[in-house]
Amino acid sequence: MRNVLSIAIAAFVASAIGAPLRAADEAFTVKGQLVDAVCFKKDGAAKALSPDHLTCAKDCLKKGSALGIFSEDMGLIRIVGDYPTKNMAKVSDLLGKQVEAKGTRVRGNDYTYQIEVTSLAAGK
Repeated sequence: MRNVLSIAIAAFVASAIGAPLRAADEAFTVKGQLVDAVCFKKDGAAKALSPDHLTCAKDCLKKGSALGIFSEDMGLIRIVGDYPTKNMAKVSDLLGKQVEAKGTRVRGNDYTYQIEVTSLAAGK
């Protein structure tokens, strides 16, 4: 009996690790600078937010690098889902600029907040 229970718990934990946790499809709007999330985490905010980094960020976007929105009050919010790949030209034009993203708030496995974007526009 213990073996069956152990296997069931292990299977549950393994399945939970693989997928982001949804926050009940909560509508979410975030404003900030659209950045390359990988370089942001690797090189820090100062470099990733710099206008000098824009060429690198656009190259990384073409290679499928993850994006994020840096908000002064919330930090880096990762963008999840297929919005960037389906709207590559628009996203590329907005990279490095202030944007407003609307979508669904998603909580990642590490309890950071992410957004599954449904619309992205230049910020004010």
